[in-house]
Amino acid sequence: MIAFVCVALAAADPGHRPEPGESVHVSLEPVRLHDPRLWREGEALVAVADGVVVRGEPRVEAPALGTLTAGTLVHLRAAPEHRPVADPSRTDRWLSIRSGELVGWVRQAGISQAGWEVDLDGDGITESVSIGFNSGGEVVVRVRDERALHAVNLGTREDMQGIQGEAEVALLPSSVAGVPLLRVIWTAREQCGSGDHSAYASFVRPAAGGAPVLQEALKHGGSGGDSPVWWETDVAFEAGAGTVVVHERSGEDMDDGSESVHHENWTHYRLAAGVFIEVTAR
Repeated sequence: MIAFVCVALAAADPGHRPEPGESVHVSLEPVRLHDPRLWREGEALVAVADGVVVRGEPRVEAPALGTLTAGTLVHLRAAPEHRPVADPSRTDRWLSIRSGELVGWVRQAGISQAGWEVDLDGDGITESVSIGFNSGGEVVVRVRDERALHAVNLGTREDMQGIQGEAEVALLPSSVAGVPLLRVIWTAREQCGSGDHSAYASFVRPAAGGAPVLQEALKHGGSGGDSPVWWETDVAFEAGAGTVVVHERSGEDMDDGSESVHHENWTHYRLAAGVFIEVTAR
């Protein structure tokens, strides 16, 4: 059974995976389904986990034609089709897809646009990447290499309305941070206004060789707030030095047009085995 309930709704060029650095929207529950621009024929999507079932008709009782593995590329053949289920408050959403010679229907829950084919660990062989939410509201990054399927759970983010079910994900190339990073940015609704925060995952081989490790590499707060209260975070990677500085500020705008800074902090990190380790904070 596939627990993932994620779908990515950013519109990359039909038929192509997103480019490195391009943000892709993922959601715990599908949104903006009425917008046909998000569901163009030929749109490139990926299976978010192993075992996504392709059926002959858009219903769970239909015969299975085959299964997809995490990161498998599929192409959309039509907009989602809604089918009633036992719970009258919701419907199943099905996609008509093609994957090679396999043509059929998959539940929208098992498909995402957040997928890449890229050499993450620098061994000259490409890995297959997929990112999406699971049913608990956790973002899971999956990477398949020639040996195995690796997964890392970047956790659940909550705000005043509960689980944050939407995020922007991107692949940052090594030219940005010194190592390829898979970045997830959540937007949260807080009492003082909306804000965001980020987490990153890396996939690198240990210095002594051996199997690569998929792991959380860095996380930090973000920016947001409603005037006059605000908070902001600037992140400066230095790829050549393998370092990053996270600069955090919070405060409020005063009636005379000036700023009152309540808190300011710089945290310095260095890259070690694919993880950014805190060096100093002030």
